[in-house]
Amino acid sequence: VLRDESTSARARLRDASGRLVSENAMDFQGQRLSERMYQICIVMFAILGFVVGYGTGSFRAMMACFGAGVVIAIVIAVPDWKYFNQHPQRWLRADAREKEGGGKGKRR
Repeated sequence: VLRDESTSARARLRDASGRLVSENAMDFQGQRLSERMYQICIVMFAILGFVVGYGTGSFRAMMACFGAGVVIAIVIAVPDWKYFNQHPQRWLRADAREKEGGGKGKRR
């Protein structure tokens, strides 16, 4: 992660490809929670869509219900909500030898 020193108040974090990285980015447990919420939402709306479609005898009603579930699941799981970063990772600082030697220490 590289720091862009051109910003005034706080240095923005950039990854190796130069994209901005949010400081409250989703942690590993947040990724697991997001995926689980997405899966549960999709399955629940698939079951609900089947029941609605079977009850009404309409394929359109079934697909509308399932489509609404997919949209709700995307709104819940895809954005980087703050509750997905409840366990942030503490990264180690770079070793002084790595800074001087271009990333690789001397072998003995």
